Amino acid sequence: MAENIRFYKRGGFDNILNYLYQYGNKNFVELPFSEVDATVLSAFSYIPFEEFLSLNDSFEEMTISEMCVSYLAWINIDYVQALFPEGLQKSVFLAMALLRNKRFSSLKVKAFSYHFSTKSQTQFAAIDVELSPDVHAVVYRGTDNTIVGWKEDFNFALYDKVYGQDLAHRFLAHQMNLYPKEKFYVMGHSKGGNLAVYASYLLGKKNLMRVLKIYNLDGPGVSKKVSEEERYQNVLPLIFKAIVKSDIFGNLLFAQVADIVIDSYPEGDFANQHDLYNWKIQNGKFLTVDRVTPESKYVTTTFNRWLEKELIDIQEKRNLIEAIFKVQAETEYSSVDKILEDPAGFVFAFLKMVGTKENKEERKVLRKGLSLLMKVFLEENPNYNKDKNDYNKGKTFLDSIRKEIGKNYQIVMKKGEEK
Repeated sequence: MAENIRFYKRGGFDNILNYLYQYGNKNFVELPFSEVDATVLSAFSYIPFEEFLSLNDSFEEMTISEMCVSYLAWINIDYVQALFPEGLQKSVFLAMALLRNKRFSSLKVKAFSYHFSTKSQTQFAAIDVELSPDVHAVVYRGTDNTIVGWKEDFNFALYDKVYGQDLAHRFLAHQMNLYPKEKFYVMGHSKGGNLAVYASYLLGKKNLMRVLKIYNLDGPGVSKKVSEEERYQNVLPLIFKAIVKSDIFGNLLFAQVADIVIDSYPEGDFANQHDLYNWKIQNGKFLTVDRVTPESKYVTTTFNRWLEKELIDIQEKRNLIEAIFKVQAETEYSSVDKILEDPAGFVFAFLKMVGTKENKEERKVLRKGLSLLMKVFLEENPNYNKDKNDYNKGKTFLDSIRKEIGKNYQIVMKKGEEK
């Protein structure tokens, strides 16, 4: 009976919540730590502990179960409806699934670091979880729904290093110094994946040898300068990179080749496929596909070329990003939630606002940036059409094989029943 439990099943597939119920009675000796476990901890790191727990040096060691109890006791319906409506609902389900989970509930969270600053445009959170007496997991939170968090993401395209990456390295180095004999997994989803890579890349050789694996779960790459450095090349073999089928975020900037492409839900939805609760799991492992969709490749190639080859001047990039966020603040799309609820409406409002800007310099910056983006978009279109044709040919071929296998399987089963 227990094997049939489906606590949070969407689109006819298992996700990390189902995984917790199906495999939560196994410890890490019985079922070794995997990329699915790294995803569970990454999801856990999004819970807004800063709202109800002590931070940084004041944080007192707690188990995952105790932190979940504190969260569920603190949260209220008004808060859920006002902020991250669906995201926070999922985190409530996650906390409930972790409460009495043998695999995770008794794990100790040794540290919780949090920093939020509009001045430095930094949204940062990280936890250190003790998986066993000799192994820790440092987990970095990805981007939340604040405008500051989104501005920080844009800064990745401007600078070789941002303040949040410095904080990530300091946190990891500090925990390694506190526990000098332990080994470490380092991980994060989205921006958190980038922070995990960057924090490890800045480690000295001695500490880097203590890193077991770095999980970059659909997070962007690094700058060109960092990607060419020898010490970054030394980190690459330790990185497990996962992206999703309709990927955008994981292939931005100079990203390493993905180890797996996760089949995610729903089809063709870039934002929701990035949501780690929508990643498909079967038999305790992620369901994977051979490659990203042509649309995904088209978008990431266009944006990477636009940022790297067309917008060369750093001040030009900075002015464009500042102008984008200024226009965003002047429209009715004042929060990230509103943008995500109606992306087409936001684009229309954005273009309308650009045309009516009184500040000529601001209007000039925006128009130049958008015209360059359109130029690259159109120039990449032939490559996209060719890739789409190749993709659909391969898909048709595979579909015909699957259909034939399924038909033969039904014949065999029918004959077996007749006997």
